[in-house]
Amino acid sequence: KSRNSSIYGYLQDLVSIAARSSVVVYTFDTKGMRSMSISAADNTYEIIDGHRGQKERARLEDFKNSQDGLVYFASQTGGQALLNSDDLNGGMERALERQTGYYLLAYQPDTETFDPTKRKFNKFEVKVNRPGLSVSYRSGFFASDREDSVEPRLSAERQLIDALVSPFARNEIALNINALYADDPVDGAYIRSFLHIDAKSLKFHETAEGWQEATFDIAAVTFGDNGVPVETKETKYTIKTKGATYATMLQRGFIYVLIMPVKTPGIYQYRVALRDAETGKIGSASQVIDVPDLRKGKLVLSNLAVEDVNMSTWQNITAGKVGTSPGQMQVASTLLYDTVLKQFPSGTVLRYGVEVYNGKAKTGEMPELEVHARVLQNNAVVVAGNRNPVDPAGQRDPKRIKVSGAILLKNELQPGDYVLQLTVSDRSGKQTATQLFPFEIVK
Repeated sequence: KSRNSSIYGYLQDLVSIAARSSVVVYTFDTKGMRSMSISAADNTYEIIDGHRGQKERARLEDFKNSQDGLVYFASQTGGQALLNSDDLNGGMERALERQTGYYLLAYQPDTETFDPTKRKFNKFEVKVNRPGLSVSYRSGFFASDREDSVEPRLSAERQLIDALVSPFARNEIALNINALYADDPVDGAYIRSFLHIDAKSLKFHETAEGWQEATFDIAAVTFGDNGVPVETKETKYTIKTKGATYATMLQRGFIYVLIMPVKTPGIYQYRVALRDAETGKIGSASQVIDVPDLRKGKLVLSNLAVEDVNMSTWQNITAGKVGTSPGQMQVASTLLYDTVLKQFPSGTVLRYGVEVYNGKAKTGEMPELEVHARVLQNNAVVVAGNRNPVDPAGQRDPKRIKVSGAILLKNELQPGDYVLQLTVSDRSGKQTATQLFPFEIVK
């Protein structure tokens, strides 16, 4: 079943609930008046004769499409969609004025309307004979005589859609998310989201081979600044574990990594929903993420990934004792957990990694970059790192430079909220770019 038909069915459920609850819905488009004409923000190609009209028609169509849900929901419940106005107060006054008088009509359906073997949406129509009048009314209801029909049982897919489109988070399964922007030289911009899942909220069952197994559905969607879904991704995943790994997973949770391509630069609301396949429990989380336009040539940083290590481990790392070579010790990475949970004790070392895009350099050379890390609290600098040049050794793509470093979280830092501020300067291009990573110091 397609996404459009699922959303249509979801709206019909809402219409039926509204009808049974005697609710009339008035919708408002708070974007107000918008000009579809070419402006100074458009490039010169778009204002060439033959393309202006095409661009303006496409804008108008996209704008109307963004209002379709408002129009449909209001009209089907007997209300009105109040659109294309900068006067929100005036729209509310018109909605209230329409409630000052109305006719209450009722009818008794026949018994076949409530056939429990059928799930049919019964439409009806109200007409008036006097010319020049229009009428608003509820469009219909679902056929059901069960007491629980006011709250229809939704399919697994529809439950995920419900969680994704809702502005409120679902917390039956505890989720934490950190979505990071990055750019691939072949596939372009993408969002890599680290999703921390509370394993205790999932229903595990033991297989014949002794594995603990749980299955969940997961879906993600990006909403543009007009509230319209842009990209979606859905999958079903089964996790298998046992023994000490299972015990650790129940204690710490686990990280699920989800990658979604982004075709167009812009500011997006990124939402993720997860549903336990056996219990039907749902968790959801969201984040606003900025996908920059690299075509403008400005210096840009990807989002930060971090890993916190204690001082002993850091000393071994700097001494070259940590690694996978013979004679080196292996230390389990906590990068995924740290990047999404963002909680670290004082007296540790916070390592970071970032990619730098659009550095300027002469042909065959690497850009001259300098990195400066600081820790802020309430806009005050509490830890100031050194300004370090970026070593270009091993780098292959001058347009995509990988940068890593570390900063000490001093012992005197008290529990509370902090921000890691990373600034990269391009000496050749005379540009700077900054990326922020909020985190918490805990005991």
